[in-house]
Amino acid sequence: GAADRDYGYAVAVQADGKIVVAGQCYNDSGGIDFCVARYSSAGVLDAGFGAGGKVITPIGALVGYAYAVAVQADGKIVVAGHCSRNDYDFCFARYEP
Repeated sequence: GAADRDYGYAVAVQADGKIVVAGQCYNDSGGIDFCVARYSSAGVLDAGFGAGGKVITPIGALVGYAYAVAVQADGKIVVAGHCSRNDYDFCFARYEP
């Protein structure tokens, strides 16, 4: 995607101090998807998370904007937002630790 147009809207800190950011990432076809990135406590992308520190999740028919993130006690990451350009449908995703 066009990394210069990716946005983070929500932040959570895991029990181990790693920082999780949720927002939007542009995909290769110009659409917008849920995006979750994880950083070390020092602010460096965690290469062991997803692809180079990011997980991009196509969700919804046209767009996916993640506006909230929480880390469960078991380490799973829960992201919520909307996933439609016009109707603002509610969407959420949960990621394995």
